[in-house]
Amino acid sequence: MDFFSHRVRKKARPTPSGRALCSAAGSSGAGPDGGAGVRSGGVKTGSRGLPPLNRQPFSSRRGEKADSEGGSAGPGAGRLKNVALAALFPCCALLAWWLLGRWHVLNPYLTPPPGEVLDAAYASLLSGELARHTCISLARVFAGFFLTAALALPLAAALYFSPAMERFLRVPLEFVRITPPLALIPLLILWLGIGEGSKLAIIVLASFFPIFLNAIDGLKNTDPRLLEMAETIDLTPWDTFWRVLLPSSLPSVITGLRIGFGYSWRALIGAELIAAAAGLGYMILDAEELARTDRVFVGILVIGALGYLFDAGLSRFAAWMSRRLHLAKGR
Repeated sequence: MDFFSHRVRKKARPTPSGRALCSAAGSSGAGPDGGAGVRSGGVKTGSRGLPPLNRQPFSSRRGEKADSEGGSAGPGAGRLKNVALAALFPCCALLAWWLLGRWHVLNPYLTPPPGEVLDAAYASLLSGELARHTCISLARVFAGFFLTAALALPLAAALYFSPAMERFLRVPLEFVRITPPLALIPLLILWLGIGEGSKLAIIVLASFFPIFLNAIDGLKNTDPRLLEMAETIDLTPWDTFWRVLLPSSLPSVITGLRIGFGYSWRALIGAELIAAAAGLGYMILDAEELARTDRVFVGILVIGALGYLFDAGLSRFAAWMSRRLHLAKGR
């Protein structure tokens, strides 16, 4: 007998009574042999005891997926819907602000209407004052933020690879972390003066620990099975860091960078409100002393808009970096 001959059976032609029996079994959900196994594990079976195939065309399934993701018009309509939802609350708040000012519900001296704020912003742009203060604040915050990242990320990696160093630095790091940076402004002014050094120190102290703690937490939460696999295939320490530790900890690192940038932005404005001769914080304080509430609102709106834009930029950078790391892992 051939090897496959016992697997091949000649299909017998059913008799008329057999056809009737098969049709009756098919209508009741039973198999051709009239057995009771009409369901296997709760799944309706066909004539050969197998689950029925989904005969829905691929094009219709893909159309349903597109409808569920972005509507019938595709992903462009989904993006447009997201943008509309994101802009809905600011537009409603602006409309309510304008209506309350128009109906004289709000005190125009304390809360000027949007038109006066817009006029003040336009006048500041024409005079160049708004651009000058904005550029000075951005230069400070970026210098302090990149300095913080250059200090926090290597220190997190060093403490991850050296538990003894982590135990040695635990107490001083916790002491500095708990101390509010703004409480150190008088001491920093005495040590570093009223120049740029004290402001950079405040930014570093405010944004260091969100970046540091998220980075070391991401490294420690790497899947141990991935590290064991790296040891099994004899990866070098650099390859283990680049192919295992860095991709695994990247979400936590990016989260720390986003939080740290927000902290550095707020700390800079606080420092400029106390000791500065230029910057957005100084512009707000100067407008408050001159009773120019409209210019105070201009400074606040510029600070919020810039913070939102840079946070969105960090999110896009995170997505780009993640794609690059996945490509590097695939090589």
